[in-house]
Amino acid sequence: MNATQHPRRPGRRSGPAGLAVAALCLATLAACSAPRSTSTSLAGAESTTSGPAATATSPAPTDGTGESPGPEEAATADVIGTRTLAPVPVRAPARFSEGLTVTVTSVREAQVTAVYPGEVSGPGMVVQLTFTNLSPDPVDLDGVRVNASRPDGSPATAMEGPPYAAPTGVLDLGASAGATFVYAIPQGTARSMTLEITSVSSADTVTVDV
Repeated sequence: MNATQHPRRPGRRSGPAGLAVAALCLATLAACSAPRSTSTSLAGAESTTSGPAATATSPAPTDGTGESPGPEEAATADVIGTRTLAPVPVRAPARFSEGLTVTVTSVREAQVTAVYPGEVSGPGMVVQLTFTNLSPDPVDLDGVRVNASRPDGSPATAMEGPPYAAPTGVLDLGASAGATFVYAIPQGTARSMTLEITSVSSADTVTVDV
């Protein structure tokens, strides 16, 4: 009896053909995944460089000694009026340590006129002075102050009515300039007053016994 032959069921491919198919699939997968990897790398690079750029810090300027220069120095003494010189009489020159010389040339009583609030018209004192610059540097006369005080130390009221004329401007080496100061004082007391003169160019206080 002849045996009945059943048709063979197709099975899985094997051998060289199967390997070829597998290699083709792997190549396809690799090609598909390559762009994504590149895109990720580029995105990472953009993320790294997209932040704010670092700010460069410029080195501080120096004065040639390696140190940063300080604020500009004013042409004044470190301290003003902290050293009182021995009193001098009227018409005797008194010299600041830096070389500026001041002489009270005249003191007289007069009727003074109020100009600004706080001033009082009435009896007063008129003081005339001469400044001479014997220092090696120009002197700013705008920084000169002349105060008058009574025997008890209380200040006399300064007046700016005529003939008041404060010293102004810069006094060059060897030059001289005059000034007039006015004060309200009780009548007949001028000769008991004391004048104190200071300058921004000196630590000295010149004292004149009227």
